[in-house]
Amino acid sequence: MFGREDEDVLMIHDTYLVDEPLDLTTGRLTAPFDCSLDDDLCVLIGREAAIEFTAEVVDLALDGASIEEIEAFNDEFLMRAVDEFEPDDDGISLRASGSWETDTSGNVRLRARNGVTTPVIGSRQAWTEAKTQRRNTFGWSNKAATEICVDTGTNIQTVTICGWSSPCNTTTLESFNPSESCVTNQKSHKSRTYHARNNGDGNWSSYTIRARGSASAEINGTNLSEFVSEYSKIF
Repeated sequence: MFGREDEDVLMIHDTYLVDEPLDLTTGRLTAPFDCSLDDDLCVLIGREAAIEFTAEVVDLALDGASIEEIEAFNDEFLMRAVDEFEPDDDGISLRASGSWETDTSGNVRLRARNGVTTPVIGSRQAWTEAKTQRRNTFGWSNKAATEICVDTGTNIQTVTICGWSSPCNTTTLESFNPSESCVTNQKSHKSRTYHARNNGDGNWSSYTIRARGSASAEINGTNLSEFVSEYSKIF
């Protein structure tokens, strides 16, 4: 149980996870680690990283971290872990992105990129990620911006359906959630748009998700912006 006593698990449940059944919380923290109890976490980052992630969250909880502090850790850890994980999934890319594009002014810069996430289950995503950096003696390092804004745009998913005896038909689905958001005093930020999981009826041939986004930032009075090239993925 990640080296914890029953009362530790009860405290974590009652403080942070009161909305889920106690036996589910206990199951998450009981060896051997069961990927099936954590939705698609193992699919997105791999079993070993999922175990590391859970252990780190348990330590934070037992140290009395606030929900906000744990959520901030979750965002940072998962962003890095998803980037580093290379799944073996018969050629279906769970997460893919275009190259970083940069706006530089003096010794500060804004970097942004577009990408697509297609988990095995759940809504598909198009996303735009931004980072702010400052140049020092050792090169570029991440620096908190006064404000970072990311706009993932109204992204689209195009589904092409081909029947056995009828011509192909293409349907365009727009993302169904707001795309723009801003944060203050952060080094990075990401905005996601979600698409209904729709492969069409019958014999569909392909679907394409297009990610279109932009980012802006203000770093101690310096304003930066970057319109990122469209990134698309065909499945």
